[in-house]
Amino acid sequence: MRTAVVILLTCCGLVSSADVTLSPATTADAGMNASILREGVELYRRAIAADEVRGAVLLVAHKGRIVLHEAMGWRDYEKKDPMRKDAMFRMASNTKPVVAAGIAALAEQGRLRFNDPVSRHLASFDHGDAGKISIHHLLTHTSGLRIKPIFYKPLLPDSKLRLEVDRFGKTGPAEKVGASYSYSNAGYNSLGAIAEVVSGNRLEEFLH
Repeated sequence: MRTAVVILLTCCGLVSSADVTLSPATTADAGMNASILREGVELYRRAIAADEVRGAVLLVAHKGRIVLHEAMGWRDYEKKDPMRKDAMFRMASNTKPVVAAGIAALAEQGRLRFNDPVSRHLASFDHGDAGKISIHHLLTHTSGLRIKPIFYKPLLPDSKLRLEVDRFGKTGPAEKVGASYSYSNAGYNSLGAIAEVVSGNRLEEFLH
């Protein structure tokens, strides 16, 4: 089992880190529903009790007010070392919710739709079954892509995200689009390329 870290942030408007100083508050002070928050925390308590998750650090903040910061479960299960609030985690796929949020922001702005075929934004997907893949399929890991590496190796000369993702499009799905779930790094890298095309900026610049 892997240790999990979950960081939940709710906010209104887009602000830079320099604009916000986090400070503790009650749910009432932050305008949040305490019972809903308790229900969310209980999901993790039950998962840890069932050994579905070994440990988590939960942080919930709203408009710069921290309403929850709690460590639960185990930092090291075998040694029975309890989780700590300041535990360090490998981030890895925690970038996926950020990319998904970026796609959602573009949808909210009317610059793309979740049901858009990927080929509308990435021409390399405009063939055969690859043309049936939608942005929604990529977001929900139901695209039918079964590409295991994060990127094909070796990388292309003068490698860029868009060029590497074009290789995924050319490969296309190995399973029927929309018929099954399979966790896909290639799918989320493809979403990153879509964000670049639609926004006109490099992914890191757009997300910032």
